[in-house]
Amino acid sequence: MASVQVKELGISACVRNLFGRLKEKQLEVVMNISVRLFTTLREISGKRNVVVSFEKGPVTLMSVLVRLAELFGREFKDYLFTEEGAVRGHLSILINGKGIGRLEGFEAELNEGDQVAIVPPVGGG
Repeated sequence: MASVQVKELGISACVRNLFGRLKEKQLEVVMNISVRLFTTLREISGKRNVVVSFEKGPVTLMSVLVRLAELFGREFKDYLFTEEGAVRGHLSILINGKGIGRLEGFEAELNEGDQVAIVPPVGGG
């Protein structure tokens, strides 16, 4: 009976160790940020919603915008950024429904599950 307990404890320890390592890797690997695209950016990308994944480390709004430009190519990049690499001033960018002017601008750090919206100017009258 004692040998059965030892074997069970051994298996339990192995399973705990395996799950512990998997959990550590999972925590390190992915942070998902949702991005909503409107009008022209939606047409260029062919997508209304995009999930951008990052490995561990701080993720800023600017890193999300750069990743989107990498994913969707030159036309997307040119619509989003000036030749100098600044985000075009006519775009409104929201994080969880709040304008970035009320937050930390393009250096605002994002968290798992945050939603970014890139809204072009709206015309009319």
